[in-house]
Amino acid sequence: MSTNTRRITVIIPKDTHLALKLEAVRQETTVSDIVRNLIDRWLQEQKKEQTKPPRG
Repeated sequence: MSTNTRRITVIIPKDTHLALKLEAVRQETTVSDIVRNLIDRWLQEQKKEQTKPPRG
């Protein structure tokens, strides 16, 4: 593991874990890549929300 990375633990239901692993195999990727991708997209959305002008 690179010094620029950190490991996290996420507890998810067994069925969710199995579905995620199967989807990773189907897409020829890893669970880690899927999770990193989703986190990056979520963070980008949060940044967009913070720059929106307030409603009113």
